[in-house]
Formats: sequence, structure tokens, C-alpha cells
Amino acid sequence: MSDPSPPPSTEAELNSPELRFLTALWDTWQALTTVGEARLRALHGLDLRGFVALSYLQAGPQHPADLARELGVPRYEVSRVLAALDALGTVTRERGDTDGRGVIVRITPAGCERWGRPCKPSAP
Repeated sequence: MSDPSPPPSTEAELNSPELRFLTALWDTWQALTTVGEARLRALHGLDLRGFVALSYLQAGPQHPADLARELGVPRYEVSRVLAALDALGTVTRERGDTDGRGVIVRITPAGCERWGRPCKPSAP
């Protein structure tokens, strides 16, 4: 039977320019995210994903699966974001398909206000 674990990394691999660059990029992303999230919470009471989700929903109602694809995140993550936005009263989720299986998400007037710019909430 073969061992599925990767071979141990050498010191040269751990100090490669590519890995150092990716580590620096990660550190920069984390610093920017921390500052950005704090600012979004102070100005809008939203985290980054909630703010971006509301941005997408201003274009019109969407299915959660479509929103997940647009945001590039798994559906379960969009479900969490939408649950938080729903609890804030910024979106509504309703059955959209005639057979009752699909859900349509719409931004509310409170969602437009929280996002911080005038937008036209979508009518049901």
C-alpha cells in the first residue's frame, strides 16, 4: 500500500519565491479584509459577503444557486449569507417556481437603504 501523504518539503521549497509571494499576498489580503470588514460594519452593518450579495441583488431577483455561482462560493455559504440578510430585513426569500421548489431572493427597501445607495427594490 502506498502512503497518500506528500513527501516532506525541503527547505528550498519552503523558501521559494513563489511560496513567499503567495504568503505575502495572503497576509495583505487578511490585513485589507480586516480593515474593510470593520469599515463595512461601521458604515452599513454588513460583512463583505452580505454587502456584495446586496450589490448583486440590486440588478434584480435571483435564485440562490445563481447568486452562489456569481459570487464563486458554495450554495451553503450563500444560504448562510441570505439567512443573515433575511434576519436584518434586507432581503426576502420566497417560492418562485410554480412547482414550489425554487426560491427567489429579492432586495427590500431596507436592503437598499442599508447598502447605502438608492436602488429600486424588486417587486414580488
